[in-house]
Amino acid sequence: VTIATVACGAMDQTALGSCYEVGPRGTAFLFPARVTFELDADGVAGVTVDHLALSGRREHGWDLLADRAVDLEDGTVSASALYLSSFALVSVEDAHHGAATREPAGE
Repeated sequence: VTIATVACGAMDQTALGSCYEVGPRGTAFLFPARVTFELDADGVAGVTVDHLALSGRREHGWDLLADRAVDLEDGTVSASALYLSSFALVSVEDAHHGAATREPAGE
């Protein structure tokens, strides 16, 4: 597995920091893998928890990853991916993508 910083290119969302390509790009999984980004306090200043998301690059552009979770205690955002690709922590303008699960559970 390789990880490299890459140009984000055109996105519908605002990238909060660098975009990373995890390769070999396009490698598919039988079961979802967890993609996790650490939150940088300066990079996410002014962004509410419900507007934090992870996005993955597909052939036609960037799509939000499913079942995201924000763990403020650990300072991470994670979501599931079914393939290796480029990934980015993003700010989504409207919360149409659903509320984030907050971890650890019960807090």
